[in-house]
Amino acid sequence: MSTLFFSLLLTNGKLTAHSYTSLDALHYQAYGHTLFAGGRFLAAFLGYFLRFKPRYMLLFLVVGAFITSALATFTNSTLALATLLLVFFFESAIFPTIFAMSLRGLGARTKLGSALLTMAISGGSVAPAIQYGVERGGKTVQYSLVVAVALFAFCGVLPVWVNVFPAARTQVDPLVEGEESTRVPLGVEKRINGLVRRKRESDLPTAEHVEAADRR
Repeated sequence: MSTLFFSLLLTNGKLTAHSYTSLDALHYQAYGHTLFAGGRFLAAFLGYFLRFKPRYMLLFLVVGAFITSALATFTNSTLALATLLLVFFFESAIFPTIFAMSLRGLGARTKLGSALLTMAISGGSVAPAIQYGVERGGKTVQYSLVVAVALFAFCGVLPVWVNVFPAARTQVDPLVEGEESTRVPLGVEKRINGLVRRKRESDLPTAEHVEAADRR
């Protein structure tokens, strides 16, 4: 969210009917970005040092982002402004967590997977245009945040999937030190190689060679 967005939010719509705060748009943007950075550092600490499972973290972040964005959209007090800042915090580590989880099990196609994930970053080019259309449809800048609410709701499909289905949990959960595991490749690996069970220490070319030999 840019300084312009906060400026429009504070000068257009229901929030302007009362003097909730003396802060200007620049202050809100600075506080929001501070919470964004803090959220990423906290997520890294929880994941790396406390071994907090990424799928739990992703579920917590997406649910938090959905709730705070909804409150920021449909409330008309200091709660709307406060929860809008909290959206920055919950949004901060969503993409890095998805990125890391999605690369697990890709083997030799990790570079391709990371490139496709990077190319898929398109929210900043699509969502603002949709928000502008919502605002121009006779609503306020604040109401245009309903687009973010809808997107976070859709984003919730992924954390629910990886927490409910056992195969998905096996794929995304990091191994405990010393644990051995046999994984069923998902996503790209599953489509290309079929249902191939291979040990974690086996490399992808070996798995492909064995699979080809079995077909012969």
